[in-house]
Amino acid sequence: MTVHNRLQDPSLRFLLWLEWLLLGLSALGEFSQRIQLFPDRAPLLSFLCIGLLGILGRHLPSQLRQKIGYIAINLTLVLIASVIGQIQFFFVLCIVLMLRSCLLFERTGRWLMIAALISFFITVQTYRWQTIGNHQILQNLKQVRPILAGSIVLFSLTLIFLHLLMNALLAERHSRQQLATANAQLRDYAMQVEQVATLQERTRVAREIHDAIGHSLTALHLNLNAAAGLWSAEPQQAKTLLDEATALSQVALKEIRTSIAALRSDPLQGKALTNLIQNLITQLEQTTSITANVNINLPPNLPEAQKTTTYRITQEAITNIIKHAEATVVDIQLQSDRQHLQLLIQDNGQGFDQQENTSGFGLRGMNERILALGGNLTIDSTIGNGCRIQMQLPLSQAQI
Repeated sequence: MTVHNRLQDPSLRFLLWLEWLLLGLSALGEFSQRIQLFPDRAPLLSFLCIGLLGILGRHLPSQLRQKIGYIAINLTLVLIASVIGQIQFFFVLCIVLMLRSCLLFERTGRWLMIAALISFFITVQTYRWQTIGNHQILQNLKQVRPILAGSIVLFSLTLIFLHLLMNALLAERHSRQQLATANAQLRDYAMQVEQVATLQERTRVAREIHDAIGHSLTALHLNLNAAAGLWSAEPQQAKTLLDEATALSQVALKEIRTSIAALRSDPLQGKALTNLIQNLITQLEQTTSITANVNINLPPNLPEAQKTTTYRITQEAITNIIKHAEATVVDIQLQSDRQHLQLLIQDNGQGFDQQENTSGFGLRGMNERILALGGNLTIDSTIGNGCRIQMQLPLSQAQI
């Protein structure tokens, strides 16, 4: 049998205490009778029924058949206490039964229970009046029926009032439960959003570190290797390369500080995209023997997000060309119209197999940046035929 412990539910504990209080008053009423209207009373039986009703109140069933059986047992105990035990305050037991019915049944079931309890009250009250009809105290009462009718009306109004009160209490309890559930869901959603935001921020910082520091360290590595090779034959040129390596190391340190600070400021520091890409080309030609053909045609006021993404894509592409391509020529075209920003980077290097190179962080970072802005990226490369990178980003007309 599936039951619900009311003592463990704060919202139902108060009603259980109220029921026990009413049952206690019914028990006390057996000691305070000044007029013995029922000589055949059985108070011990009434006390037993009251005790059983109190025990039954601790747990409530949850299934419909169990609820009906539970109410039938309660009603039987009230009937025994009222008819056989001749308990004085039997209507109080009916009120307890009404409180429990409101917790067990929905609106229709509660109204049916009200009708059943009123019928039960009329039957028991009529029987009790007939039992004491010949008692000497009632010999002068000529209007028994109005008294009986008045008690029935009063009892009916009491049940209806209890029904309305319990409806309000249960509706408020249901609202609090829904609010608690909604708050729990909101906390779960907030935690999920926080986790996603943390993951996105980590990915962003990792991408910035890779794109910014990776390029500087690659150029630094090439300068140091070249300086080591020229140290004996051309010390002056080697010294120049070492000076450039020192400058690159300072740039790398600056990029590291910026990345550690979570890149809160503009990574491009408000500079024009054309000038920034020209700086990348200058570094490329100074540190390698690669020839760069550049064609840039951009408006002066590009949106910052598109500007940063284009710079990082170009920077990553040049870094990959230096590290892996073994190219001699690279073509860079960067143009925009009122709807799109288009970038083309093509080299004549050794190329790579796209099926085998799918896990590189640099290529993955390129895709993440472009997808975040609703653009698209196409990489076309085969072994021995160089690499061709095409990027297209949407532009808002109001921002150009």
